[in-house]
Amino acid sequence: MHTARSEMLIKCPLSTVFNAFVDPATFTKFWLAATSGPLAAGATVRWEFIVPGATAEGEVTAFEQDRRIEFDWSDGTQVELAFTDLGDGTTRVNARNSGYADDKVDDAIESRQGFTIVLSAAAGGPHPLSAAASRSFRACALPVSNCARRRLISSGESRSMLQ
Repeated sequence: MHTARSEMLIKCPLSTVFNAFVDPATFTKFWLAATSGPLAAGATVRWEFIVPGATAEGEVTAFEQDRRIEFDWSDGTQVELAFTDLGDGTTRVNARNSGYADDKVDDAIESRQGFTIVLSAAAGGPHPLSAAASRSFRACALPVSNCARRRLISSGESRSMLQ
C-alpha cells in the first residue's frame, strides 16, 4: 500500500489553523466549493471540491481538537491531518492519505499534489486549479486579521512525498 504525504508551515496560531480545516465557512475559502457540514467526531460529510465535478464523501474516524483529524474517504483511502504548534504563531500541518494499492499509484500521486495545493492555499499561496485563479488569491486564506501573512515556499517549509 502507498501513502501520499504533504506538509506545510502556516504562519497562524494552532487553533486558528485547526479550526480553518473544521469550519465550512473557512475551508470553503481554500479547499472546497461546498460541504454538507463541519468536520467533527463521528461526522459524515459530502464535499464538492473546487475542481468542477470532483466530489467525495468522508466519515470522521478520529477528532482531537487542535491536534488531528482522521477520516475515511469514499474511495477506500484514509486521511490524517495532523497539526503541530511550533511556537511564535506558526503551525505545521501534515497531511497523509494512505491505502493506495499498487495499481492506484497515479491516484496517490494526484492526492499528494492535491494536498500540496490545499496546504499552499491555506498558507496564502495561489490555488492553480481554482476557477478564481485569474483573481489574486488572498494573502492568507485564514480569516484572522492578526495572523502574520506570508507565503511559505522554501524547501524547508513545504514538503510533499509519496511512499
